Amino acid sequence: MGEKNRKIDSDFITFVKKELDYDKKSSESLKKAKKKVIALCKVLDEDPMPDIERQAIVKLFAKLSMGIPLTPLTGKDDEWEEVDISDTEVTDDTIKWQNKRCPRVYKRADGTAFDSRAKVFSYEGMVWFRNEKSNVEITEWPYTVNPSMRIMLKKEKENDSERYS
Repeated sequence: MGEKNRKIDSDFITFVKKELDYDKKSSESLKKAKKKVIALCKVLDEDPMPDIERQAIVKLFAKLSMGIPLTPLTGKDDEWEEVDISDTEVTDDTIKWQNKRCPRVYKRADGTAFDSRAKVFSYEGMVWFRNEKSNVEITEWPYTVNPSMRIMLKKEKENDSERYS
């Protein structure tokens, strides 16, 4: 039987399955996610490679799968696509362009730009969301896009009711 037709899991895939089983949560979306992670790991496992090569592949995949460009954005005109604002009154704050390489980066009519997902927030750590504080101004080009900064909001007691801040 050829190496690719083997039925027994490698040590790596056995490790992955055990780690994923450690978290016993059983929602349907989590079950699907675990199966996809195993499938991705099996692709990595098909072609044995040094750890350093595997780490490079994983880092590239992680960035690209989150829509993060591998090199900094330049801010040059050819990186931008005009947003349809035909039914909008244009002011300096109006979003007029979206970056072609990173769709979470926008430029306003006044030429200033911002990263709309630089920060994401959560109350419990399960669901993450954006709000008006998610935007971070881009003050210098080239701009390196990073994964969103995750900020946990604190639960506070106020007048016998819970409030988040």
